[in-house]
Amino acid sequence: ISHGIISFCDFDRRLALSRLHMVCAAKSEVRFSATENIQDGDRPDIYHIMSPCEIHSVWPRWAHSSDVRIVATLFDMIPLAYPDVYFPHDVARKNHMESMDIYQQADGILAISKAAADDGIQYLGLDPSRVFVIGTGVGDRFTDNGKSDLTHHPIHTPGVRPEFILTTAGDDYRKNIRRILHAYAILPAQIKERYQLVIVCKMTMSSRKSYLNGMKESGYTESPGNILFTGYIPDDQLQILYWHAKLFVFPSFKEGFGLPIVEAVRSGTLPLVGNIAPMSEIVPIEHLQFNPFDPISISQTIMQALSFSSIMHLSLVEKLQNHCAQYNWMDVAKKTLNAYQRVLELPRLPKTTPVPVQRLAIFTLWPPQMSGISLFSARMVKSLLDISNTEIDVFVNKDPSTLDSCFKSSCRILHHGTFHVENARSPYDNIIYCIGNSEHHVYML
Repeated sequence: ISHGIISFCDFDRRLALSRLHMVCAAKSEVRFSATENIQDGDRPDIYHIMSPCEIHSVWPRWAHSSDVRIVATLFDMIPLAYPDVYFPHDVARKNHMESMDIYQQADGILAISKAAADDGIQYLGLDPSRVFVIGTGVGDRFTDNGKSDLTHHPIHTPGVRPEFILTTAGDDYRKNIRRILHAYAILPAQIKERYQLVIVCKMTMSSRKSYLNGMKESGYTESPGNILFTGYIPDDQLQILYWHAKLFVFPSFKEGFGLPIVEAVRSGTLPLVGNIAPMSEIVPIEHLQFNPFDPISISQTIMQALSFSSIMHLSLVEKLQNHCAQYNWMDVAKKTLNAYQRVLELPRLPKTTPVPVQRLAIFTLWPPQMSGISLFSARMVKSLLDISNTEIDVFVNKDPSTLDSCFKSSCRILHHGTFHVENARSPYDNIIYCIGNSEHHVYML
């Protein structure tokens, strides 16, 4: 790679990003294609693993060559920061740490924020010279175009009052829902009667009850309707909520980036965030930050923001919109290409870890059984055998001798009744069930 434009893209958009590789060629060319199309003489200089935790066990064989540099995207180290929460048992931790091996072997790490980079260095001992912050981008679907005339963009989300404070979250420890509820509860009554707290979050009814019961047990009660859990809502409705919200409060205390904050800013809504990176990187204004572990601090910051004059409010939004303009995909692409160049200039890391053979069991229909799933499964198995160091056993509900022969000697077609014997002999690393809606799939249940 040399500095220059991307001269062409040969890119099959039907393929998942994790199946793409970047070919670094002469004349500043950057070419994309499916991994199974690689020939020995056309081996890439860099193999970029964009989702390490999902595909750590299946790599193309050529990617393990000593002359191919491995680059991996680092999103966050959240499970390692709070192991007692995210690793309920040793097996969970072991499985997660196995996926982290990619970062240890990678020639370059591309982090989506400085906070994520710092966490990778802290928790995995990554070499700082091999960690590059490329940032992340926000699409154009969130804008402030509709905020100036809200009458043409009415709220369609049931239960939302005309004036409200918005937060988006997840039913997750780090999202800090309990503390935002506590912070809202201690606001003055007149503020709560005027401003509803609207929490956009996909959540079970039992979780909602648990959060609200936790408030009651702490001695706080709320008027009906003051707090609204919307459940999941699509982006078009979320955009309208951003436009109508008086404030956007993001109480999370651990993120890889903090995408909803930028969405709110792009929508013209003033955000309040925790004083912890990366949230504080996105909103680098002290009086818009709070201590996310202290409900009193959250509450006081909300009250202060509600007291801003309209001129100050708009000025802060404009300042943040200018600051957040840096979070765009063009800049991410430029930083990524610069990081590739740096990786190629660094000494190669030795490939010390042997390529593990993964044992995979697949329960599916198989040609010539008349089913789209049988043809899909056959193609999937062929691709896996072509690109990865994998042993595959296909378990069917028919006499294997009546079905098409397998593609390679490392693939066997077996009757499903033999699964437990085969798994006891040599346990499978992963099991895939290709389930459809016909009676032919009942044997998998």
